[in-house]
Amino acid sequence: MADQGVDGKIAISRVKTGAGCLLVAAVLGAVGCASSEKSLGYELVAVSAAAGVIRAVEAFQLREGTWAWQITLGDDVGRSIERSRERTDEYDAAWVETEDNGRREYWAHDDDGNLVLRVVVEPADRAITFFEPPMIIAYRELAPDGPREQKVNMRVMDLARPKRMKHHGVATRTVQYMDDQLISTPLGTMPAKRIEITFRADLGIARAENATTLLVYPPFGVVVERREDRVIFMGVRLRHRDQTLVLRRMPTS
Repeated sequence: MADQGVDGKIAISRVKTGAGCLLVAAVLGAVGCASSEKSLGYELVAVSAAAGVIRAVEAFQLREGTWAWQITLGDDVGRSIERSRERTDEYDAAWVETEDNGRREYWAHDDDGNLVLRVVVEPADRAITFFEPPMIIAYRELAPDGPREQKVNMRVMDLARPKRMKHHGVATRTVQYMDDQLISTPLGTMPAKRIEITFRADLGIARAENATTLLVYPPFGVVVERREDRVIFMGVRLRHRDQTLVLRRMPTS
């Protein structure tokens, strides 16, 4: 069965690996095929060379509502996560995304049309983090022409005493559009674009590192997120999280 995909491409539904993989390769120009283990919560059907661009408005669906995710691999496997988005004017932002654990990210658009992160409120760490200039989380257009890097200043303040600085330093974020993938998820079979992101913040005696893979299906936004976080303080690892999240439900309008 075939469905119309993004940019006129054809998404082949219910295709398996093996002989079916050759059909996908012929349609999408795939350079490789693979099948993910079911424990990932989604199936990788085919891989093709990156084509076109990924737009910020496609990667992040800026509308009010709630997105439901499930952790399908790693820490807290099986747990559901909800993230809600709504308009705001706090911290000179336009949107705030709130996770069900209270974590909040404040987003805005810069003069170039990029989606930027201004502030993160992290109740679990009793911290509020400011990025100066705001950190780009989605470029207006991201082409497969190599990594894009940004360095920003980072201030981590005490959430209970906002004038007290806990840490400060420089954060570096690198983003690259890697390839296109045909994947099967609980929301259907779809052509997705893979983005690799690395983040490192050097904050004196503390260091934070993150490696994230996003699979973006433009009509839905991010549908799969794989993330690994480390926080190191005075050479001692305080936190390590490794998870795969798969989108299960999104706003209908």
